[in-house]
Amino acid sequence: MSGTAAATVPTYEFDAATTTEIVSCLMFDSDFVRRTEGLVLPEYFENDIERIFVSLAMKHNEVYNEAASATVWKEIFKEACTKGQIRSDQTRDALSKLLECSKLVVRSRPWLMDAIASFAKHQAVINGLITSSVAVFKTADPERFVKAQKIMSDAFGVALATQDEDYDYFERIDERTTERKAIMAGGRPKSGITTGIEELDSLLYHQGWGRKELSAFIGGAKASKSFHIYFCCGRACQAGHNVLIVSLENSVKIVASRLDALMSGVGLSDEFKSPYAMEAGVKAQWHKPGMGILKIRRAPAGTFKPSDLRRMLDEYKTKGIKFDMIGIDYTDLMAPNNFTQSATDNSKSVLVDTRQIADDDDLAILTAFQTNRTGHASAVIKAEQVAEDFNKIRVADIVIGINRTDDEKSEAKARLTFVAARNQPDGYTLWVKQNLNLGLAISEVEKVE
Repeated sequence: MSGTAAATVPTYEFDAATTTEIVSCLMFDSDFVRRTEGLVLPEYFENDIERIFVSLAMKHNEVYNEAASATVWKEIFKEACTKGQIRSDQTRDALSKLLECSKLVVRSRPWLMDAIASFAKHQAVINGLITSSVAVFKTADPERFVKAQKIMSDAFGVALATQDEDYDYFERIDERTTERKAIMAGGRPKSGITTGIEELDSLLYHQGWGRKELSAFIGGAKASKSFHIYFCCGRACQAGHNVLIVSLENSVKIVASRLDALMSGVGLSDEFKSPYAMEAGVKAQWHKPGMGILKIRRAPAGTFKPSDLRRMLDEYKTKGIKFDMIGIDYTDLMAPNNFTQSATDNSKSVLVDTRQIADDDDLAILTAFQTNRTGHASAVIKAEQVAEDFNKIRVADIVIGINRTDDEKSEAKARLTFVAARNQPDGYTLWVKQNLNLGLAISEVEKVE
């Protein structure tokens, strides 16, 4: 990676491995893109393919204000080939670079950002020296020294963007309009992680579970909350997303059995009668093109903390695995990073710190909340019926209630109600059929209101 302000200006060069890491971060890491905004340009890259991907990544970020997911990059790649941005003779190398960048584990993200900032400041100072020298020695402008001082002050002020986002409301109306036009035309890539149910996806703001968000089902005891988490995680994996399930309630064996039923179509009631059919069904899914990774971890209830989850994710990153979605069964059983004597403060801390992980790692987190006794007996769950702490409703971005009367349960039916939502209207209800024997928390949507 190199860049010059003029032919005589010395360049700062990164090695090939570091350059590829920069490309990967610009393509897939939204926070990295925000922090390095204005510091990296496509022309800094000597490799044609890397220059193309950086240009495409920046164009996507300009429109959507976020880096693209691996799924969206597949569509960006196809479009770039169709438009000739990637020539036919470059296709093989470009595809290889896309796969490399999507699987790459960055050695040190903070170091990489600092290296970029140092390079950008170096370039700015060199350019500033040239420009200010011209202003001082070759003009008679009485303000030339003030202007030269301003040029050099700006050059030495080049740095990474702060982690908080400074958003100019009026300046960015064009950007919002561009995005809305893309949505209106049906051209906006789906940024959400599919729920596995088209009708439910269509009601969610992100057309699925939102990245950088914490979503939750809420229901009484034995309301099939775990089934809903596993179902959505399984369907996300089948859609090509990398998924991690962290169970604090059920054993890994139980979680795997329910996923076996979902993947194979062989019911839980027949898992010991038809083990070979179940195995064949799971392997058939496993070998389908585009399947994501699905990992299951058992964590100790009452002691597993958000910091433990963060370390778990870092462990997978060292193996080259980046997750798009985490299903936690469930956060009510987690412990805070810093324990206090207040159960309410502890509960809020767990949710806030867990949601921060979703934001930091650009992934969706799905969990479940327990209702209190009043909620368990209600025909329709309300927000105030969450057990222990109402902060759960405040912190979560979307909360969906699982409602089942005894009659509905006997008929394998349920109602999913939008109990609370941060970024969209709530109050929707989906009448659904279930087949929990096949792991289908939702087998069919009968109607939506």
